[in-house]
Amino acid sequence: MAERFVSTTEAPALLGVTRDALYKRDDWPEPDALIGKIRGWREETLLAWNELYRPRA
Repeated sequence: MAERFVSTTEAPALLGVTRDALYKRDDWPEPDALIGKIRGWREETLLAWNELYRPRA
């Protein structure tokens, strides 16, 4: 079975934030996969990054 990666268009839904809020961030983790200019991350990579760096209210 092929490994699945989350794209930049799918990441906001996974992380529960708006696309604009997520795209304003400049501290994205290094992608787990790169095909041409398309970046992809494992779900666990994005979830761990979001836990560490998401601003607290």
